[in-house]
Amino acid sequence: MSKHLAIGLTVLTLSVVRLVWRLIHRPPPFAPDVKPWERVLAHVVHYSFYVLMIGLPLIGLAAAILVLLAIAWPRIARARTIRRDTRALVRESPAETRIAVDEWLSARGVDPIAILRETSDRGDAYRALRSLLDAADRDRLIAEPEDVRGRVRDLVASL
Repeated sequence: MSKHLAIGLTVLTLSVVRLVWRLIHRPPPFAPDVKPWERVLAHVVHYSFYVLMIGLPLIGLAAAILVLLAIAWPRIARARTIRRDTRALVRESPAETRIAVDEWLSARGVDPIAILRETSDRGDAYRALRSLLDAADRDRLIAEPEDVRGRVRDLVASL
């Protein structure tokens, strides 16, 4: 926690405690020689200080939260999209999964044959997925659903 945030939260806490104390304990009356316009001005200044002492730390806290959300929100949305697409692509059989992945790639303008030849992260991810699915389809190995889901997730994340 930064010093700025700690001081702001301390000011906010102490201001709220002071406001509660002020509401519970009535202030002494004004001196008789205080003019009415001075009383009004004293009340305006007094309440303005409360608005500033409570409002400014709240505005700073809201700004800090909004900045954190602005940084985190795109990542959260991207992770949600990857999970949704992965769930939609994994099917019962390896052949159905391969067809669904190839159709998904084609719908995004990516040629599945061309991606096999790519020397990139998405080419590696697609080759690893195809290798697993082809081996499982030919009964060379039993592809665990977690393995298939992980390889599909890697491919979706690489696009």
